[in-house]
Amino acid sequence: MLPHLRTLPAVHRIARPTLTEAEAAGDVARLEAVEGKVLRDLHGAWTEAAPAAKAGPSPVALSSHFEGFQQSRLTDLLRWPLMLDPILLRDPVRMIAPPYDLGWATGSGMPLAQLDGGMLAIGGDGSDTSGFGITISSPERVFATIEFSGSYQFSWSSFGTYPGLSSSGGLATCVYRGADAAPVLVRRSTLWAVRSPQQFTGETRSGPVSEVRVGDPGPRPGAFASDLLPVSLSMEPDVRYTVWLWIWLVGAGLEGNGFLAMLRANVPLVTLTTSEPYVPPLH
Repeated sequence: MLPHLRTLPAVHRIARPTLTEAEAAGDVARLEAVEGKVLRDLHGAWTEAAPAAKAGPSPVALSSHFEGFQQSRLTDLLRWPLMLDPILLRDPVRMIAPPYDLGWATGSGMPLAQLDGGMLAIGGDGSDTSGFGITISSPERVFATIEFSGSYQFSWSSFGTYPGLSSSGGLATCVYRGADAAPVLVRRSTLWAVRSPQQFTGETRSGPVSEVRVGDPGPRPGAFASDLLPVSLSMEPDVRYTVWLWIWLVGAGLEGNGFLAMLRANVPLVTLTTSEPYVPPLH
């Protein structure tokens, strides 16, 4: 753990990269094993399907895509230096570039998102996540806004009709105050939610993370919609705050079926803006 301190006029951030080459190779190998099983299931469904119904990418094409992505991803990760100095702007704006402070992954989620802000997960039974966090603090009370600059892309495809199968995914963010066990802020978006898909159906969509809305996919008439990002908070003096951004997928009934769901996001820049804490008084 490197005790490297990055100091701002009002806010500072502590970076803690701890990656080794062996750990990076092992984490990518774990994800390759998950992807290999998904592709074998897809190939079985593709082989059994009627020739006239074989629309969209074949499992061979998907396999080639995954293999190329894995190799380039591992090369990029091992090429990063342990510490990159972010761009320092005049007070009260700070731009933070990777590597970020913390990383988190579960299931098939790509680890090491903190190195370059790249997150990837392939849906399976249960939950799959990938994300990163930054840690900030201030010697005085300030109002802080954390903006994430980047994009997302998701795609799901069903190579058969599967009653009872369900898949959903999206982005989420939360903020922890100090060592508190529970976050002080949690927001979650749902980009897609599919139940009992029909054969050869699917959806693909992409866009900037700044346009992701909280809640279920698509606005409902008369429903209130709010943005997932940016994150704003009133920071207390000398209190450490940890801000997370991650992608998530949840699935049931995918095991052994020809169904693929994949979500990725790339956030190469975080902008931190601080100002005087002008808020109404308590009445």
